[in-house]
Amino acid sequence: MKKPIILCVDDEKVVLTSLKAQLKRHFGDEYLIETAENGIDAFEFVNEIIEQGDELPVVISDHIMPGMKGDELLINIHNKLPKTLSIMLTGQADAVAVGNALNNAKLYRYISKPWEETDLKMTIVEALRSFFQDQKIEDQNKELEEMVIQLKEYNENLEEKVKERTALIQQQNDEITFQHHILSKQKEHITDSIVYASLIQQALLPSREILKANFPEHFIIFKPRDIVSGDFYWFKQVDHSVYIAVADCTGHGVPGAFMGTLGISLLNDVLNKPTIKSTDIVLEELRVRMKGSLHQGRTQDGMDLALCLVDIDTKKMQFSGANLHLHMISNNQFTEYKGERMPIGNYPKDYKQFGKHEIQLQKGDTFYISSDGFSSQFGGEKSFKYSTKRFHEALINIHNYNMETQKRILEKSLSEWQGNHDQVDDILVIGIKID
Repeated sequence: MKKPIILCVDDEKVVLTSLKAQLKRHFGDEYLIETAENGIDAFEFVNEIIEQGDELPVVISDHIMPGMKGDELLINIHNKLPKTLSIMLTGQADAVAVGNALNNAKLYRYISKPWEETDLKMTIVEALRSFFQDQKIEDQNKELEEMVIQLKEYNENLEEKVKERTALIQQQNDEITFQHHILSKQKEHITDSIVYASLIQQALLPSREILKANFPEHFIIFKPRDIVSGDFYWFKQVDHSVYIAVADCTGHGVPGAFMGTLGISLLNDVLNKPTIKSTDIVLEELRVRMKGSLHQGRTQDGMDLALCLVDIDTKKMQFSGANLHLHMISNNQFTEYKGERMPIGNYPKDYKQFGKHEIQLQKGDTFYISSDGFSSQFGGEKSFKYSTKRFHEALINIHNYNMETQKRILEKSLSEWQGNHDQVDDILVIGIKID
């Protein structure tokens, strides 16, 4: 059986090499990853694909290329293969080019360079899912059309056969009804189980009383994509200091919730050691324990984490992050304290150590930690991501309000942006104002 093809087009060899390596890393041998250095070669290759009867679910193309620009290439491909989904990956495309591709080439997404590998992977996975889902629906429609033709032939040929066929269809309908009933019951049982799992997950989360007692001005936005969540928050008070954490685990739904349960357990175990007083050491210890717990799991399993430690008496704060960051607004100035670009778990460069930021908080300072779900939500008129930049601007615009008002504004902004789009990720944001 021939493998489906993903075609990457860019006039920079280093970009093609990086794309191919990332796609190979995520999809292995499931797809053939082909490349072309310009639009003309790419279009010739597409014609060869058509002649050979191969399948081309996705094309990833740069815009600015010699000979044939990306939007022109994608339109030409769409005219030949209207079912193929296209992704424009460029740092130079203008609004006209993107609009041209959107209107005439079935442009699925536009991703700016430099891209984040996780975003690119998620976009391609969703595009592939959409392509094969449409293909499956088309195949089912063809099957239904064939059934209709058969029924017409029976009607034209012999009334008795019509009766027999009617009886057979009735039998099939009864069977479908019966199977639908069984599936509905199974779905009901599964949903009930997941809802119960959600209650267990809620019970594992720490009491918000720790925040209320030490930081009266705060908010938490927590919106699981499914019933249960791969994101979780965590607090712990040790003497006169409070740990505050936001975590984003691998996966969504039930798999993500299992990872979250493991993450909460490991945090509790690590912070039971009275000798650990530094956020970077906590993350190092978590990484060791997570790798030990996942020694038989997938290499990419783990979690991203933002961890703060606030001394209530001195107002001194430590911050360490694993792929997540701290956003601080002090005296109307916005500062982002970046975490390390590596997760809590298996990582090729796990010899690197986690760093630590030390910050002297002042009355009126506001800080925020969050997973990437808020900024990753698709929406708006062109189905783009909310984006990190827009999220930062939102925090700057609301920081002078009380925390309950800030929460309402952020939730309204997200809802209006999302519109009719499905929620694509778990969402978790914590905001705290120093009084």
